[in-house]
Amino acid sequence: MKEATTFEIDMNKKYSKLIVAGKLILGLSLIAVLVSRANITAVLKSFASIDLRFAVLVFVFPHIGILISTIKWDMLLKKVSVNINFSRLLGLYFMGTFFSVFLPTMIGGDIVRVYQLTRDSKNALAIIAATFMERFIGLAALVSLLPLCLLQDPVSKQWPLIGLVVGMAIAIYMAAVFLIFFDVDIPGTQVIQALPLAGKLMFSIENARNQIRVFSHSRRILFAAYVISIIFYFIAAASSWAATMSTGAGISYSYLISVVPMILLGGMLPISLNGLGITEFGYVLFLELVGVQVADAVAAAFLLRIRLLFTALIGGGLYVIWKPRPMSLQAKIKYSQDV
Repeated sequence: MKEATTFEIDMNKKYSKLIVAGKLILGLSLIAVLVSRANITAVLKSFASIDLRFAVLVFVFPHIGILISTIKWDMLLKKVSVNINFSRLLGLYFMGTFFSVFLPTMIGGDIVRVYQLTRDSKNALAIIAATFMERFIGLAALVSLLPLCLLQDPVSKQWPLIGLVVGMAIAIYMAAVFLIFFDVDIPGTQVIQALPLAGKLMFSIENARNQIRVFSHSRRILFAAYVISIIFYFIAAASSWAATMSTGAGISYSYLISVVPMILLGGMLPISLNGLGITEFGYVLFLELVGVQVADAVAAAFLLRIRLLFTALIGGGLYVIWKPRPMSLQAKIKYSQDV
């Protein structure tokens, strides 16, 4: 392969910085629009009257979600004969949250998790496969919950085309399943591989594809991982419920478990940094449908964002405390060959 020139590298860096800046500007602009609509004074008033009993739950529920997600990750790793201390996996999951929030890419945290586990390890492809499946099964659970929003009259009547969005999301996921688990060439692979981080991840997934397919013969593990993922999203909805209760909105849990998956899916769109602005806008739009005041909806969305930053900072603290050892030369060579 022809080596990139210094000019090309500089251009790629500038292009990446422009993309990051654009995403940040978009996210902050959406936040500004929400604050403008709600009136900053009203939002601050809503924050001042927050019920701390429910606010505490906003910070507790997501960490239970991280715990069960780590259980799922551990189960998938063990399937490919990778046995890691559970407390280390839990710490790495928190670290992954930190890098997902503060790196300009949604997959930043997963790359860090994989990289840390493959240090001095001979199972790089197995780790990549298990980590990929942990996310992919989680996405399966999210997609399977999307049709619930169609059962809510305020949503289906106000946005009749949302059924089309749900159908497209399901179709795209099923296409991804077909491309990953069946022996077909993934279209656009060369284009994706030209991108800095996405290209490296795509290359790794291609190398780990056979290892990933091992899971297709483990129906019990796949089902267990799917159930854990469903529980995770029920917990995520519980956190959203607690956020709305803390601001006095009092939205039913059944409504939130129906719309939160759609909100989270919107936050996955790669047009802002970690869904900044997109997720908040989603909460406000769906809460407004059931009569929540804009200021209360914005306050609830901001509380959920603050919780995410809090979790990320825990991960950052763990990263600093653990001070991972530099990778040995032998491990670097092995890692480069496997990944």
